Amino acid sequence: MGNTEIIVNYLIMQSGKSASEITHALKSLGGGDGMAGGILKIAVHCRNEGFMSGRIEGIAVGICLSALVAIPLIFIAIDQKEKNRKLMLKSEAILNRLKAGLADYAKKTGSDSFSTEII
Repeated sequence: MGNTEIIVNYLIMQSGKSASEITHALKSLGGGDGMAGGILKIAVHCRNEGFMSGRIEGIAVGICLSALVAIPLIFIAIDQKEKNRKLMLKSEAILNRLKAGLADYAKKTGSDSFSTEII
C-alpha cells in the first residue's frame, strides 16, 4: 500500500477528524501544490482504483459469459456429431441392403447390367 493510499484511507475513516487534521493530510498529500494538489491526487487515485476494479470485474464477467456461451455450444457439437454418426451407420446399412438386393436381382435375371460397383 503506497503513501497515497494510506493517506486516502486515513481521510475517509469515520473517526470525527478535526479540520486541522484534514487540511494537514491534504497538504502533505498535495506536496508542493497544497490542499488543491492533495484533492487532485485523491481524485486521480480513486479514478485509478475504479479503473482497476472495473478491469477485474470486466475480465471476470467476460470469462463467465464466454463459459456460458461456449459450454452449450460444445454440448451441441457433441450431440450433432453423435447424430451424424448414427445417420452414417443407417446410410451404410441402407446402401449395403441396396447392393445386396441388386446382386440378388442380377442373379435371378441372369443380367450383368446391374453392377454394385456403380453405387
